[in-house]
Amino acid sequence: MKKEPLFIRNCVISVCALGILGGTGAMTLIRHFPEIQEEISDAAVRHEDLAKKMTAVIEKSDEVWNSHLAFRKYFSALDSNMKYYLTGDFASNQVFLGKEDWLFYKTTTDGDPIADYKGEEQYSEEEMQRTVWNMRHFQQILKKKGIEFAIFIAPNKEEVYSKYLPDTIQKVNEKNRTDLLVEYLREMTDIPVIYPKKELCEAAQTEMLYYKNDTHWNQKGAFIGTQVLLEQVYGKKKRDLSDQEFRKIQLERKDPNYNDLSRMVGMDGKFYDEESYEIIPEKKDKKIEESVFLIGDSFGVSFLPCLQAEFEEVTYCHRDSQNMGLLEQKKPDLVILEYVERYTGEMDEFVWDNVRFVSIG
Repeated sequence: MKKEPLFIRNCVISVCALGILGGTGAMTLIRHFPEIQEEISDAAVRHEDLAKKMTAVIEKSDEVWNSHLAFRKYFSALDSNMKYYLTGDFASNQVFLGKEDWLFYKTTTDGDPIADYKGEEQYSEEEMQRTVWNMRHFQQILKKKGIEFAIFIAPNKEEVYSKYLPDTIQKVNEKNRTDLLVEYLREMTDIPVIYPKKELCEAAQTEMLYYKNDTHWNQKGAFIGTQVLLEQVYGKKKRDLSDQEFRKIQLERKDPNYNDLSRMVGMDGKFYDEESYEIIPEKKDKKIEESVFLIGDSFGVSFLPCLQAEFEEVTYCHRDSQNMGLLEQKKPDLVILEYVERYTGEMDEFVWDNVRFVSIG
């Protein structure tokens, strides 16, 4: 009997040691080791209660761990860095490492870009009908004000740079739900739907259009998207990247505006983009003499300067702001509703100025 507490103690120490290598939860166990010791002492006397007592201690450790966000982030970053330097990879619920150290987003709570790429899930007929109804309704509201309307969908990075995805990630269906939704919108409405997937995938073979360590496109990617929009909405001939001058800019290593993927895993010291591009507007008097109101998400940040290079006036408003007053004030000629691909599932519930347009059934 005397050897039992020592054996249990050694087991716990071993579990903690393994935990340091395999997961950050062990750090909390170490922090509360006196409590664990007390529980083990009791367990030596009443061996039949050991499982219950250890479970309670672990639950308490988890509670403390989850209540200290900064503490958790620090050790999560430590865990990611240790695993990377020991194994060449790291484990994360949000980010994974692709070929040539490209980072990709594997969230399932902020869209699902990997499922989008694989084509695993499709929108139902009802979901696509709701989206059509919603977009038509917004179009009608704008039309009454003399405003044209276009939809712009920016492809996920995982689609454009799929050549850097691990070989374990393969397409299930060649057409994914965004492809089918775009086809459906074009068939059922007269709204211009711009989805520059083909153009971006082709240019990505030789150009850096998205950030290696971030979810977003850069201004070169946005330029290509802008050219597709101009062709589809205004009938203008697309210009190639080689026809446009860009300024190369150096990025700060810890710039909070970039490297969102590496920051998610606390590895922005290892994985970071060193440069980006800024469009240099041409000195020309041939801008389209119209005003544009861009309603979008974070992809609008790079989209905006490319639109400004083509139109007399451009206003950007995030979708979440729902600011119809600003739209009324600007009185634009064209409204562009932009979604990055992983958010297209939200199009059937688009809300503007606190008015929910969906009304089906």
